[in-house]
Amino acid sequence: MKFAKITDANQNFSQITQHIDAGEEVILTKNGIPYALVKKMNPDDLEDYIIAKHFGVDKLAKEPLTGLLSQEEMEQKFGTL
Repeated sequence: MKFAKITDANQNFSQITQHIDAGEEVILTKNGIPYALVKKMNPDDLEDYIIAKHFGVDKLAKEPLTGLLSQEEMEQKFGTL
């Protein structure tokens, strides 16, 4: 894992991408405080990220489940198999 100042990364972004291509993650800092994480992303990661953020899947996963039916209620409503 590498650390880089945002101003340095702005001026030398090709060096940042070389570290990322080598499999390292780079933490960008602003005024000495961690500001952003830059890491390599493959197409599958991008698809998962878009689905989670665009459709709010990440928020749904944190919400408690409500309105669930018990097995007995399911059988009464839909019958048994």
